[in-house]
Amino acid sequence: MSAKQELTIEELRQLETEILEDFHEVCKRNNLKYSIAFGTLLGAVRHGGFIPWDDDIDIIMPRPDYEKFIEIANHQLKAEHRFISIEVEEKFMAPLAKIIHTKTSLYEKEHASRVVLGVYMDIFVYDGVPDKKRKRDRMFKTSILLEKGWSFCECAAYSKTAPLLRPARKLCNKTMLARLFSMEMNRRAKKYLFANSEYMANNMFLGENFHKRQANVFEAKEFEQLTEYQFEHLKVTGFKNYDLFLTRWYGDYMKLPPKDEQVSNHDFYACWKQL
Repeated sequence: MSAKQELTIEELRQLETEILEDFHEVCKRNNLKYSIAFGTLLGAVRHGGFIPWDDDIDIIMPRPDYEKFIEIANHQLKAEHRFISIEVEEKFMAPLAKIIHTKTSLYEKEHASRVVLGVYMDIFVYDGVPDKKRKRDRMFKTSILLEKGWSFCECAAYSKTAPLLRPARKLCNKTMLARLFSMEMNRRAKKYLFANSEYMANNMFLGENFHKRQANVFEAKEFEQLTEYQFEHLKVTGFKNYDLFLTRWYGDYMKLPPKDEQVSNHDFYACWKQL
């Protein structure tokens, strides 16, 4: 294969599945909790694997297990896989973690990344949040402001930016300001210890939809109720009460979307690295 030839969706899925299998084995050996999430959980429930038009894998971990994983990941993952996050990579700017395939290169068209990525799997962290909704809402509003700042500094979406703001955005894209926003989101997310919290949520990277953030709050005990799912040829771990999660995110999740919406939301180019 030519080094510049774009990977097919079948090749992407194969590599992502290998990453997931490696991750699962590391978690199993070290008694770490995780759940497949979002479209990956939906794909497992509805299709037994990838959603037919999807091309990514999403994982969520509770903060205590995630921090243990940080310490062992790059010692126990296979040589061709590498864990990256703001905790371990000083040039990484995103408020979520990834495991990348190091024999591939991946370029996201509208992201000002300082790290050369490869085909990857995303890991989202769930933290403890206040028991009272009023306090949670204040927390989410602050997180949304920080995420807007991160997006402005990291995403190179000039066509969607007001003309007067484009010079400022281009300048921000050349700096490490986005990393500072990510680090502040991470610091604030850890304010409420997971072990002492009745509720949990992803408080770092969920987009700017306030109602979606409210729907993202679950009882922390859900991580004590995990089960096994078939995902392609693998057996992986997920929340036993999948209906609770999928209904909040997708509504009638067993109903297929219209044909014109059955497309991938990602805009990237991936290829094998040149040997």
